[in-house]
Amino acid sequence: MKTARIYEYGKDLVIEDVEEPKLDENGVIVKIEGAGFCHSDLHIIDGEIKILPKLPMTLGHENAGIVYKVGKNVKDLKEGDKVVVYGGWGCGYCDFCIKGEENLCIRPNWVGILNDGGYAEYLYVPHERYLVRIDKLEPKIACIYADAGLTPYRAYKKIRHLLDGESYVLIIGCGGLGQFGVKIIKALTPSKVIAVDINDEKLNKAKEYGADIIINSNKENPLTKIMEITNNLGVDASLDFVGSNETLNLSVVSTKVGGKVVQIGLAGGSANLKILENIRFEVSFEFSLWGNIKELRELLSLAENNIITPIDVEFYKLEDINRLIENLKENKIRGRAIVIP
Repeated sequence: MKTARIYEYGKDLVIEDVEEPKLDENGVIVKIEGAGFCHSDLHIIDGEIKILPKLPMTLGHENAGIVYKVGKNVKDLKEGDKVVVYGGWGCGYCDFCIKGEENLCIRPNWVGILNDGGYAEYLYVPHERYLVRIDKLEPKIACIYADAGLTPYRAYKKIRHLLDGESYVLIIGCGGLGQFGVKIIKALTPSKVIAVDINDEKLNKAKEYGADIIINSNKENPLTKIMEITNNLGVDASLDFVGSNETLNLSVVSTKVGGKVVQIGLAGGSANLKILENIRFEVSFEFSLWGNIKELRELLSLAENNIITPIDVEFYKLEDINRLIENLKENKIRGRAIVIP
């Protein structure tokens, strides 16, 4: 089968033929119809996050496709089923896994990061519990719900108790995840959304998806504008999809008493919190990681019922994946790029 593999950090991926994955009695092999390309993949390829257990390796943790083969112990799936792959594979035994929070497993086996992933024609999945069957959605688009949708959905669940018809949510970063964040907040809450970015095209897309106010932080002071909008109280919750020093500081100083800041982005910044200086009383701060399989099922149900619709996507052939990477680096991708093996 054809695959795109990383042999060395900082270098182009190599397109090559490898053997198809082998099937065992508990596993499933999925024919990949679409694999979303995540910004975290870029951090890995460039060597900013050297997390891979070995090289060469196949990345791709945002996958969907058609069930190709099933092991003899697989009971609830059959060949031909359309499925989205949950990527946060766990050990199955630690406290987090037992509680259904496999994304927090102390011995993780994440697909496309710690195991070979979906930038290939076929993907081995070790257990059917990591597959969510879909009906109305097309796998080549549904793949983006496995991370670009799931990650902001989990972040939303961490702030939903704060939100009502008078609430404001600050969303920083209007790339793929931020765009899904806008869609989720507007579809599931009555809150107003303030979206901040440095790119007018992405901001306009956030506006199209329901953002009530958009702010280009290169053109005006976002904090001044936010305080003006919120009557100098601040927002009820901030979701930072960037994670730089600048954006984390904006998230913190913009959040009202008793509010919450959730960091999602991995841009390498630090949140420096000092009460009475840059953070108000009883503001909580949390880093949100991916999502669990129950949350993916919830999100896909919302998607199947057309409540959370997909963001814009761009398709690339597997052999064009290095061009995709360059386009992402040059900020030319406005929604989510999807690799079609």
